[in-house]
Amino acid sequence: MWQIVSSSRRGWLPALCFAALLVLLATGCGSGRNAAVKTAPAAPSGSTAQTAPAANQAAPAPGAEENPEVVPVQAAEAHRDVEAPEGPIPLAPPDGKWLTDEYGRKYFVTRIKKLPQGWAWVEEGKKVQLMHGLQFDVVSYDDTSFDVKIYGTDAKMAADIAAAGAARRANSPEDLAKVAATYQTSTADSDRLLFTPFSQGLPQTAQWRNGFVVADVNEDGQLDIVHGPPRKGGSRPAIFLGNGKGGWRRWNEATFPPIPFDYGDVAVADFNGDGHPDLAIASHLRGMTVLVGDGKGNFRAWSEGIEFQANDQDTPVFSSRAIAAVDWNGDGRPDILAWGEGPRLATTRLEGGAGAEFRAGSRGAMVYLNQGNGTWQRKTAQPDRSYGDALVVADFNADGKPDFATASALTGNRTLLYLSQEDRSWKGVGSAQLRPGATFRAVAAGDFNRDGRVDLVVGYSSDELGVARTGVDLLLAQPDGSWERRPLGVEETRGGIWALASGDLDGDGALDLVAIDGDGANWVFLGDGKGSFTREKSPELQAMARLECTGYHAALVDLDGDGAAELVAGYAGEGSRSPLGEQKCTTGGSLQVWKASRQGSH
Repeated sequence: MWQIVSSSRRGWLPALCFAALLVLLATGCGSGRNAAVKTAPAAPSGSTAQTAPAANQAAPAPGAEENPEVVPVQAAEAHRDVEAPEGPIPLAPPDGKWLTDEYGRKYFVTRIKKLPQGWAWVEEGKKVQLMHGLQFDVVSYDDTSFDVKIYGTDAKMAADIAAAGAARRANSPEDLAKVAATYQTSTADSDRLLFTPFSQGLPQTAQWRNGFVVADVNEDGQLDIVHGPPRKGGSRPAIFLGNGKGGWRRWNEATFPPIPFDYGDVAVADFNGDGHPDLAIASHLRGMTVLVGDGKGNFRAWSEGIEFQANDQDTPVFSSRAIAAVDWNGDGRPDILAWGEGPRLATTRLEGGAGAEFRAGSRGAMVYLNQGNGTWQRKTAQPDRSYGDALVVADFNADGKPDFATASALTGNRTLLYLSQEDRSWKGVGSAQLRPGATFRAVAAGDFNRDGRVDLVVGYSSDELGVARTGVDLLLAQPDGSWERRPLGVEETRGGIWALASGDLDGDGALDLVAIDGDGANWVFLGDGKGSFTREKSPELQAMARLECTGYHAALVDLDGDGAAELVAGYAGEGSRSPLGEQKCTTGGSLQVWKASRQGSH
């Protein structure tokens, strides 16, 4: 079986929906009860943020052509006049000039003033919700205001919105019950494990996102944590040397070339074949860099042919926050597989000073083939609209070639699996067993029922018939290539699952699972090796883990050699305050490790 390689990575007011505004603007309005309300963050002067098209807008979602089950958001049920902080929100561009995005949707950009505690990030830096419940795609923002997109529409779209709203209002109790039944789980509760901290010396502040790797990079026989720079935390990669006993120290002696790395993801492999571990670092919006090491902490660049651009966001480099090292073409050398992080902001101002625009950015997958001499060759497949921050590599169809599964930030996209072809290209394969109208931020893989086939686990955020849910589904691989869905856990929230990891936590030889949600809560599932699980309560783990910071990445790795895996996790968040004064993720994030032992074994 192919080795599995993984790279992964809120509620304050009920939202109001307004029919007239939806019809005129073609913007969706969903529940914002799980969006983290923030006070204005300290953004650099002139800072901008990338975005994706709104997932809940009435315009067809990107990828809807391939996924006919994608349904427009509910239309509004009441009309109410809504004003921006500085007056009514305009319904058409003052100069009469509409812009067109990459999906053919008409829009213009307008400015909305920030009010303290009057807005919330629905998706950080990308989508904002006002206290009235309206949500907008964000083009750029600073300390005082947002520049947001206002979408236009036509009579047909207005009719479609109204029809969708009528259909949802007509949902019968029977329809609701039928959908709810698909989310029912048979997962019993358990409390067999005791989790204790194993994190002495790891940072308890800063935004540790998106991914990391656990590997022995200083060749002392103990596993280390390799991480890129924390978000807004400088440009130096971070390596924490482990002693196998829960102690860690940052490898300050390690030297790196003067490259302005940024947060993103990392991969570790012997890229140049000298017997020492090397690094691949993916930097948000900037591209990737390969660094070869000598085992003593001296790293140098070895990445000719891989794009990297220090600061110019208009340069069309492929950027990723989810990468993996894998011998893609079977030549014995590790290559780099990267999953696109999505749309990027073009900083060039538009004609007439209307603001910045978002370009297609990095979507789909990219493979960089290792030529063995410090040069790399790009390999792409057919254009793909999907993107996300998680990636897992495995031989899903048992043909001896590596395949991969990915997260998808496109709501309603049911193509997460990509199979390697004879020419070493790849082809996406959709599945009806994935939740309709869902966003999948996290994926994991493993043989959970010991039948020799690789199964898939997905963490989702869904909205069916007006009910928002967060959950974890196990998709058991069937002999004919299909999947059997088994719901493992679900809650009626919008927090989403942001990280997934598989491994043997309790040392019984069966694979277990850990999922981390948008509030940093750990969902632990103990497997029996037959495809069934119990949900481990472990209150001591929840007390330590519920930091109100998003869990961006997790790994289950045996750090101390006792045959059972430890849980390693990275958390991050901007820090915010709710209207009731509650603090959220005040530390900005942390790196945490927990050791699991059977109850009563101490």
